[in-house]
Amino acid sequence: MRGGTANCTIVISSREIGSPIIRNPHSAIVMNLPSLLKYEPKVLEGGLLLVNSSLIDPKEASRSDIEVLPVPANDIAIDGGNPKLANMVALGAFIEKTGLVAMTSLSNAFEKVLDKKYHFLIPANVKAIQRGAEFIRSRP
Repeated sequence: MRGGTANCTIVISSREIGSPIIRNPHSAIVMNLPSLLKYEPKVLEGGLLLVNSSLIDPKEASRSDIEVLPVPANDIAIDGGNPKLANMVALGAFIEKTGLVAMTSLSNAFEKVLDKKYHFLIPANVKAIQRGAEFIRSRP
């Protein structure tokens, strides 16, 4: 959702998942300031907070017990030609940083979860994911 706080919980496990509800995640991606204020306190100590630095000054993140990863997701998406894909840029950066899933599994999943009438959107989404990953790889 653009302009407000929205959330999506993703649980990755090699065991059966009893509940998808997580009060304190290992990591969070926050795309705007209201989301930072709401979700930063919930990240576990030692966790990762990816901050969309296009819209949030990373200094707004107040915790010193988590890693704050600034990614200018909106700027990268705009440079790529589609500002609506900032979320995909952030996803690519997150996956590159954490290695939680293979990049190829993301692009393969699009064909399975999207209705065929939306398949024309897949290349742009994959490119945005790649641009986010490239941003992380280019950091010193």
